[in-house]
Parts: sequence; C-alpha cells; structure tokens
Amino acid sequence: MQTSKTEKKYKNPKSRSTLKIKKAIPYREAVGSLLYISNTTRPDIAFAVNSCARNQHNYTLSDWVKIERIIRYLNGSSEFGLMFTGEGSNLEAYSDASLG
Repeated sequence: MQTSKTEKKYKNPKSRSTLKIKKAIPYREAVGSLLYISNTTRPDIAFAVNSCARNQHNYTLSDWVKIERIIRYLNGSSEFGLMFTGEGSNLEAYSDASLG
C-alpha cells in the first residue's frame, strides 16, 4: 500500500499524540462534502464515500488516506459527472396528495 504525505508526516507517534492528529485532520468535513458530491453529481464515488462515513466517530490515519484517494480520483476525473438537460422551458411537477 502506498503511503501518502499525511501518513509520512504523522507516522512517528512520539511527535504528536493521536488526539492532536485527529484535530489536525478535517475528516468529518471532508466526508460531509464528499457525501454531498456523491448525492448530487458523482454517484460513482457513493460506495467508497459511504464506507468512509461509517468511521466518522473513530477514524484512523488509514481512513484519512482513503479520503485523500477519493479526492485525488475526483481531481483526475473532473470531466465525469451527471448532466441535467431538458426539453424546453416548461417545468412539470408531480405530487402524491393521497399520502396519509
């Protein structure tokens, strides 16, 4: 497995405690942003992001490396995504009024 710059930086446990490392890494913010992206325009990353979201309470450095890998994938595949197009300018909406 390849080691990232972040993993090399925090590899020595004597240099910083685990608590300081967790404060330095914006894991929850990154997962939240990736969940938003996967729900709106990039469903191809949904499985990977959801598997990372399971560890938000007790994440490790290897979980952060997975987040970095997803972000690198997004940077390399910025031409992919969903395009929402329509016919004309009329908006049609449907509702389920018989609910409840």
